[in-house]
Amino acid sequence: VDDLAKSEVEAAERARVRNLRIRAAAYLVLAIISVGAAYFGLTSRNEALHARNEALAARNEAVLATERADEARLKAEAATKSAENSLRAVQQANTLAIEASETFLIDMAERLRKSFGVRPEDVETMLGEGTQFLDRLEAQMPGNETLRQARAKLLLEFSEVYFGRSEFERVGEFVDMTRTLLGAEEDSKLASEDAAILIRAEAIDSHRYRKMDRSEDAVAHAGRADALLQLHSGDLPEDLLLQARADVLRAVSTALAEAGRIDEAIDTGRECLSIG
Repeated sequence: VDDLAKSEVEAAERARVRNLRIRAAAYLVLAIISVGAAYFGLTSRNEALHARNEALAARNEAVLATERADEARLKAEAATKSAENSLRAVQQANTLAIEASETFLIDMAERLRKSFGVRPEDVETMLGEGTQFLDRLEAQMPGNETLRQARAKLLLEFSEVYFGRSEFERVGEFVDMTRTLLGAEEDSKLASEDAAILIRAEAIDSHRYRKMDRSEDAVAHAGRADALLQLHSGDLPEDLLLQARADVLRAVSTALAEAGRIDEAIDTGRECLSIG
């Protein structure tokens, strides 16, 4: 009986020890899992914090870049506006310089036309000085349309100076130079200012041929002036239109009279007078 009891006690002790070992192993496994989970959680948290910090840094960089871009855009806009204002001021100054030059040179030509006894060499000298003055302006503003038109007007003013001196071949040279300067081609549309200048050139040429007793050529060039007027009448401002029409009617009237077509000349002359 004692041996049986002893065996049962030993078996129970062994079972207890085994259970303790099982529990210890289970606790160890649980501890390892807990530590691993904690480490994984800590690592994930650190990675998440790092990613968040990187995202915040990137956002701050983006905000800063946007601010820099806005600042650069504002500076660029200010620089563009300043450049445009400067260019506008230069253009206005150029326009005023051309207008003042044109007024002076045309007034000089008109004075020559109305003066008697001016020597031919003096006329050539003043023409040369006027041309050189325009050359200097053109060197400062190449390709300026207003300056090109001012040169064409000066040519016509001096053609009338030579007309008054009965130097009709010289008149023809100036008219031809004006045509070339304007790039005039048959039936081609021109800018309104160019058209008005060319109409006047054709009218002057008509008067020149009339003075040279070439009535057919005079009528032909008066007709060319009239054709140009009809082609551009819808584009010309009122002041240029009236001036161009007066130039044409005077040319047509005198050419018709020279050709012996008196009635037509009288009718055209009356129409010219009605313009004023």
